[in-house]
Amino acid sequence: MIYLEGLDSVIESIYLGEELSNKVGNCNIFVNPENIKYIVGKIVIINSCEYPEEQIQQLIENKCHIISRVASDNSGVEVRPYILRICPQVMWNGRVIEEPMTLNNILECGFCEFDTDEFRLYFPKFYKCSDHIPQDAFGNLSALGWVLQQVGINIDTKTPLTDLDLIKTRKLEFD
Repeated sequence: MIYLEGLDSVIESIYLGEELSNKVGNCNIFVNPENIKYIVGKIVIINSCEYPEEQIQQLIENKCHIISRVASDNSGVEVRPYILRICPQVMWNGRVIEEPMTLNNILECGFCEFDTDEFRLYFPKFYKCSDHIPQDAFGNLSALGWVLQQVGINIDTKTPLTDLDLIKTRKLEFD
């Protein structure tokens, strides 16, 4: 079970097909955790290019298994980039946001919605994010990059899986 701490954990939950909980004691997976002092012996997934190296080192010292979706120079981190595939649980919600936003603002301002009954994320298209980078220097997608690719913003252009919003709505066929 994944600890619900923000949009990054919702995105990872959808990607892995894991349930979310807001109770720390029920969870064995934490995504980009902010308060790391008491996280010991857990699985920690880093899906942000901006996660601080000092916190990664502390989590390693706390005997956590660190999995990163983006490149890391730390030998204690297992790098497992997102595998790009069509994810029907992430859909474009019809909105396009023009101004720079943070991921937390996207959720707080109601620009995206997570339907817990259907386990589905309805996400807007936006081109300017003021706090997250969509991919690392090697082209590995961050959580933001993965979810934007799912709604049709082609972050990774070296894949046949582009315009995923059109494929999901059957406006474009994929072979």
